[in-house]
Amino acid sequence: MRLQRVNQLIREEISHLIQRELKDPRLGFVTVTEVDVAKDLRTAKVYVSVLGSETQWQSSLQALESARLWSTAIASQASDAPRSARTAST
Repeated sequence: MRLQRVNQLIREEISHLIQRELKDPRLGFVTVTEVDVAKDLRTAKVYVSVLGSETQWQSSLQALESARLWSTAIASQASDAPRSARTAST
């Protein structure tokens, strides 16, 4: 139950960062659909959905990959997660 709550909180925080904080023109309409945090809370897989064409999908994923470390640091601070938390892209 605790891990489900952590997944939900991280999904909400990443969604907020994408919608409100990330200022990348390559970023299209992106929805965070799921987050799977490892049992040790050190890594997470973040699943996203991108509305649009194949080109928009590719450019949005490039923007997210570019912002991965920045968003991890911000999310870790905001959620009081361990500073060693990292994301794993899939």
